[in-house]
Amino acid sequence: NEVEDLAGTGGIGGGGRVCVYRIDPEDGTLTPFTESPSYGSNPCMLSQDSTGNYLVLANHAAGEACVTKISRDIYGKYSIQRVFDDSGIVLFPLDKEGRIGDPLDIVVQNNPRCGTAGSHLHTVTMSPDGNLIAVCDKGWNRIHMYCIDREHGTFKELSVTEEAPDANIRYAVFHDTLPYMYVNHEVANLSITVYKY
Repeated sequence: NEVEDLAGTGGIGGGGRVCVYRIDPEDGTLTPFTESPSYGSNPCMLSQDSTGNYLVLANHAAGEACVTKISRDIYGKYSIQRVFDDSGIVLFPLDKEGRIGDPLDIVVQNNPRCGTAGSHLHTVTMSPDGNLIAVCDKGWNRIHMYCIDREHGTFKELSVTEEAPDANIRYAVFHDTLPYMYVNHEVANLSITVYKY
């Protein structure tokens, strides 16, 4: 295939989409190729593993868009439930042509309540060797480290690092050759933290 594929996200609240475009190598023209639901609202970042077999997506979630539902339990008692967007990461398989398959795994960060205080995943970044995935949660100020269990096609959480409550972690990037990861913050002194892994 002489045409390379480029993936992008789109959609606001209530669910988004992941769109794959073919790139004409001569003039850079983009042509729609395939698409998939993002399985969450406000998809914000994609990362492909080094094998080209997997695509990882972060859904930021709107947070403020709540729905109030009335439910009745088995004893006839009514209750009010507030339903809101979940923030999470999705593991998609990719075929040899770059088409997105059905999700293999989804990790949902359950928000305890509506509003901006819940989880808001912002970044999924693969390490250069494709073995680690850094997931920055700017809502809970956490960095989750995952790997892909390639035998079972699932995520495996390796660690969670807590940052200051007002850090608002945004992006992470791995050094190309050294075991360092850089994380920037939206609020906390607009700083960059360097982690060794």
